Amino acid sequence: MLLIMSVWETVRSWFKSEAKSGRELAADIQADWSADLDRKEAEMAATPEERIAQLQDEISDNASAFDDLKAKIESDDSGVDADFADPEES
Repeated sequence: MLLIMSVWETVRSWFKSEAKSGRELAADIQADWSADLDRKEAEMAATPEERIAQLQDEISDNASAFDDLKAKIESDDSGVDADFADPEES
């Protein structure tokens, strides 16, 4: 009987921890969705001039991300020695 109670307490504590994790995950998802909704509402309320400025900022952010990626690819720090010769020419 003692073994059954011990197993029951272990299972019960596991369910409690999983329930807590589930509640935390739901709260995180709700916060993310609320932030996305707030951002969309701000975009919809923006004047055309403000929206153009927002889009230009997004484009410059994306361009800088691509520039960083390009610099990383072109750097010699990658340690990859690739031969880009056409295999059909060999």
